[in-house]
Amino acid sequence: MLHNLPTRLTTFIGREEELGLVNRRLEAGERLITLAGPGGMGKTRLALSVAESQLGAFADGVWFVALAPLSHSALIVPAVAEALGLSLARAADPKAKLLEHLRGREMLLVLDNFEHLVDGAALVAELLNEAPQLRVLVTSRERLRLQAEWVLDLQGLGYPPGYDLEAVRRSSAVRLFVERANRAWPQFALTPEVAPAVLRVCQLLQGLPLGLELAAAWVSAFTPQDIVAELERSLGVLEVPAPDLPERHRSLRAVFEHSWQRLTPEQQQALARLTVFRGGFDRTAALKVAGVGPMVLLALADRSLLRRTPSGRFELHEVIRQQAHEQAGTGEALAAVRQAHAEHYLALAEEAGAYLRGPEEAHWLERLALEHDNLRAALDWALSRRDAALALRLATSVHHFWYVRGHHREGKAWLERALGLPLEGIPPRLHAKALGALAERAKDQGDYAQALQAQQEALELWQRLEDRGEVAGALHSLGTIVREQGNFDQALGYFEESLRLRRELDDRYGIATTLNDIGVVYGYRGQFEASRPYFEESLARKREIGDRRGVAYALGNLGQVLSELGEHARARALTEESLAIKRELGDQQGIAVSLVNLAILALRQEELEGARDYLEEGLRILYALERRWSIGVVLASFVELALRLGQFERAMRLMGAVYGLTEAMGLAEPPVSPENVERYLAAGRQHLEPQAFERALAEGREMSLEQIVAYAMQRPEAGARAGSALRSQPG
Repeated sequence: MLHNLPTRLTTFIGREEELGLVNRRLEAGERLITLAGPGGMGKTRLALSVAESQLGAFADGVWFVALAPLSHSALIVPAVAEALGLSLARAADPKAKLLEHLRGREMLLVLDNFEHLVDGAALVAELLNEAPQLRVLVTSRERLRLQAEWVLDLQGLGYPPGYDLEAVRRSSAVRLFVERANRAWPQFALTPEVAPAVLRVCQLLQGLPLGLELAAAWVSAFTPQDIVAELERSLGVLEVPAPDLPERHRSLRAVFEHSWQRLTPEQQQALARLTVFRGGFDRTAALKVAGVGPMVLLALADRSLLRRTPSGRFELHEVIRQQAHEQAGTGEALAAVRQAHAEHYLALAEEAGAYLRGPEEAHWLERLALEHDNLRAALDWALSRRDAALALRLATSVHHFWYVRGHHREGKAWLERALGLPLEGIPPRLHAKALGALAERAKDQGDYAQALQAQQEALELWQRLEDRGEVAGALHSLGTIVREQGNFDQALGYFEESLRLRRELDDRYGIATTLNDIGVVYGYRGQFEASRPYFEESLARKREIGDRRGVAYALGNLGQVLSELGEHARARALTEESLAIKRELGDQQGIAVSLVNLAILALRQEELEGARDYLEEGLRILYALERRWSIGVVLASFVELALRLGQFERAMRLMGAVYGLTEAMGLAEPPVSPENVERYLAAGRQHLEPQAFERALAEGREMSLEQIVAYAMQRPEAGARAGSALRSQPG
């Protein structure tokens, strides 16, 4: 087989999908393929793997041409000729001789590192025109911009979004890191202790192969945890003194410098300004915030410094963003861009706020999710400037999104930081809104003392401002807080006063919402017939105003009541409809609630496996949200499931965990009806010896939240329990 491919000194890992795709394009007759991407993305390695897989497919061979050492495009012809073993020594016209040599030959030509010679792209077109059986595979940081060119933009190697040991081990990015780490330190192994840190390295480098190789070389001196700490300070620290690597690949900084120097001053300024964005941006934002127009965006994308996504957004790889940001410095010009960025995303958040209570909620939640990283950057800027008004406006505009999408802890932290700034001169309305938002996020975290204090302060501000609509909202919020504390009479008082005000104001959304929450109180009391009309009226009103999330909650609550009243088929239908809407909206807490309701229905119909599946999915979501009160509710259903399966010791251990959570939240009673608590405990006493009964409760009470969740997720066999713990039954 004719070829001059260099011998590989290390294994090629990952890129299976890209390798297959390029090979299929070649087999389909593609003449010119460019593997594009920023420096260090593994373009050359992929090209060599493609070339190796094509050996034998071309009658006249596969030939590799290294263009990196060339200083001028005029040197491409002699470089190709040298790779082919063609002498140009006596040629009057070297290009003509090369074309004559290629004409009629069937071969694959690999032109590696073309980016600094793009002014010679016309030669590639000429080669293809004169040699009909020639195929060309190019690697370049910059597109050739030829009509015949088919471009594959390479991204980082894959890695899982969250920690799962098996998924981490299978991922291409981790496999590359581990293989290269083994070369640096043969004792290295991907153990459960180091795997989270290795995954974090992959996340920080966004799967950039060169970055992973440079980081892996450090394991001979540093633990993966140490490497993570260094990378979180700066990605630019990665550097290795490897004499067999090109100088431009010995550090991430060198990789970037190679691309930076090829930009015009206008392009350099544009790239530096675009570093204010996080998580991508669209054309409108680029122009409004950074003053970067479409032609400059196109030029940066052509040079693989920006990536255009299928949705039309643009993204900066984090390595490029950090390096370009260093070039930008910290002057007044960049500060002005950051201020413009914060104001742009504040306008988006405030616009979204007007649509988050109606039929367009799903669309605007997705918009905010798409821009969440930019909103975080805007908040960070406002806080760094100690601009309380900007920070509070941003946080109050986004807090409903944080609630629906389950960012409770993060939202609470942003609000606390914003309210911790000097508030002199802050409009009282803004202050009250921020306090109310903080109360909601604190409640969702189970911090009822903070929630009550913040909402009572907000209520006092609204009362001083004589804003009856907002007073009604604060009263409603107080009702939800004390309801979770088990103070149902007090909750009902707050809700009824809120409903009175909202009816006077004809607040259609507020009336429907408060009706729903009054129904919840009656449901918790076991007064299901009393709760039913509240849910039915709330559902009708929510449908009328187009509040999809409100419809979902009313459906779920009505379904739960119908289940208690024995109307199981209709209850399931309503609950499944509720779940479908919540999934559409991405309402994480709502999804979990509907899953638990479906589990309760399944338990009532002895569908134990289905019930367990629902409970496990719901618990995973609530644990991620850190919703301790709701976790307590789910655990009660796990107790029910364990009793149905004859796992009495497990049931009492889970019941002990419910008590432990109740005490940790400072609640007087667990989030379970007294009747169910007594029934669970009675079953435990009936089937366990007294000592085993008390021991199981005590063990559950001492568990941490993490241990509780792990224990609930275990799947012991039905009836599995310690025989010595069973109370003797009469035969």
